[in-house]
Amino acid sequence: MIYFALYALLIFLLLMLANDHRKVALLVLLSIIAYWGFSLVAAVDISGYMFSFDCMNTHGDPRESFYRVYEGSYGEFEYGFLLAMQLSKRIVPYFEFFQLFLFSIEVLLVYLGIKRLDLEDKFSATIMMCMMAFSLSFSLLGAMRQGVAIALFIYSLPFFMEKKYLKCVVCIVLGSFFHSSSILLLVVFVICWLFDKHRDFFFSRAFLWSLFILCNVFYAFHLSVGNVFGGFLSTFSSSYSDYYESFLNESNYGYMKLLEMDGCFIIAFFTSFMKRSNKYFLLAPIFILYFVVNTISGGIAVHRISYYFAIPYAVFLVESLLSLLQNIGIKSGISLAIVFVYLFITFAYQNSMFGNYPYDYYIRHFM
Repeated sequence: MIYFALYALLIFLLLMLANDHRKVALLVLLSIIAYWGFSLVAAVDISGYMFSFDCMNTHGDPRESFYRVYEGSYGEFEYGFLLAMQLSKRIVPYFEFFQLFLFSIEVLLVYLGIKRLDLEDKFSATIMMCMMAFSLSFSLLGAMRQGVAIALFIYSLPFFMEKKYLKCVVCIVLGSFFHSSSILLLVVFVICWLFDKHRDFFFSRAFLWSLFILCNVFYAFHLSVGNVFGGFLSTFSSSYSDYYESFLNESNYGYMKLLEMDGCFIIAFFTSFMKRSNKYFLLAPIFILYFVVNTISGGIAVHRISYYFAIPYAVFLVESLLSLLQNIGIKSGISLAIVFVYLFITFAYQNSMFGNYPYDYYIRHFM
């Protein structure tokens, strides 16, 4: 617990003491990368990645080793991920540095994506990275392969807002070379486009409150369409079949998460949903998708699809909370402190972080 407390204190001080967030951005990013990049994260697939990394032969003709990647000698992972692993091992033959390298790229892509969303000054990209500092390890690092696809999705959001759709598609296709589920994000962009074209309907009081009630009813009575979707995917993929069996009876993230999402939905109804900028017409549909997926979809759908929406959801949550606090007259600095402490406590509780995920780091094992 002491490690997380010190980390929280560091980010909190950076957040409070920085008058110019642009100058402290590099320090914030380096702090996040250094703290999480060498950490031992509890994730289902990490041992498999380590095994594939150790099995890779990087001696001899590079063309031969890359051909072995192509023929699947190092596991049933996407080619982009395996090639990145191959290149990393040729430079530094340690998995720990591959993890650090991948996480660094992911954090940078997320930061650049959020920065280009044209956030208001009081909601700068640096503040958002501080607010999400705890969850980034599980959104990106724990997902590993999918973390790259997630980061590319975040990076592509400003392109969608600027109607540069071809660049969005390129980012998504590139992400699919690291995690094939990235292709589903093309459907997400279509949904966001429909929300934008039919704003009056999708942001009407009737639609929003009807959706809110329906999702809560599904959650309360444990009605799930996720297992149907998971069963469909498992017929096409042996790896998804394993996940489907493992997560068949899981019930999303618990009532603490539901209360958080319900609270954000209600707050957003009086703040973010009412704003008319392009940024909110992009973030709001993604938040609604996150809300729907996490309430009516149990099992594999939650553990794969909603990962893509977790970071945009965090941005939307922070902006909605800060807007509420400042609208009722609380000063900016105090508002930031309240939201920061709230996110740290709820994330720790929801993930049982201090019990199930004690902080440990690779460097200690080299000493």
